[in-house]
Amino acid sequence: MEARDGRTVSLESLRGKAVLLDFRASWCEPCKHSFPWLEAMLRKHAADSLIVLAVSLDKTRDQAEKFLSRYPATFTVAFDRAGKSAEAFKVEAMPSTYSISAGGSILYAKRGFDPKKTGEIEAEIRRACARGDGR
Repeated sequence: MEARDGRTVSLESLRGKAVLLDFRASWCEPCKHSFPWLEAMLRKHAADSLIVLAVSLDKTRDQAEKFLSRYPATFTVAFDRAGKSAEAFKVEAMPSTYSISAGGSILYAKRGFDPKKTGEIEAEIRRACARGDGR
């Protein structure tokens, strides 16, 4: 996938760090709420080696950039117009969020975003940050 800054990004390149992987699109209403929360999680858990990677599934880069101008992010945003990564993760809803251990194991998957359930997701972030064994 191509990151917003032009570099290529892959989960393999992020091994050794806990990853919060978030699939999103500009038309996704819950994404407007989850994006600021993702930013807060990055700040809160950066010392724990957390990486937040948002994957935009917008059909055009312009759509994604309009969203990002309203909801800025310091974390990596990658573009996957073809949707290959979403296929690999069997994404069925927006946003879809995955907590991945430093060893590359998917520890948690969540479809949608409910501000009332962020504690559950954050517990999984802590678990991913604490775990590096890949199981």
